[in-house]
Amino acid sequence: MQDTWFSIGKVEAGKKLGYHMHQSHAGVYIFLIEGEIVVDGEVLKRRDGMGVYDTNSVELETLKDSHILLIEVPM
Repeated sequence: MQDTWFSIGKVEAGKKLGYHMHQSHAGVYIFLIEGEIVVDGEVLKRRDGMGVYDTNSVELETLKDSHILLIEVPM
């Protein structure tokens, strides 16, 4: 059995968000449906994706109103 968590939301521009992993040794795939965000110094735009692992949390900042999907899976 594999534990997977899905989080989706719409966030207005200028917000900073933190996502904390549900378990150790997990990674999260960030898919930006719409908008523009910054993750670990990388700018993601509409339909961009990025994997983050080897950490317990990740910080996001919205540059434009954004629709974000996060998928967390064990690594």
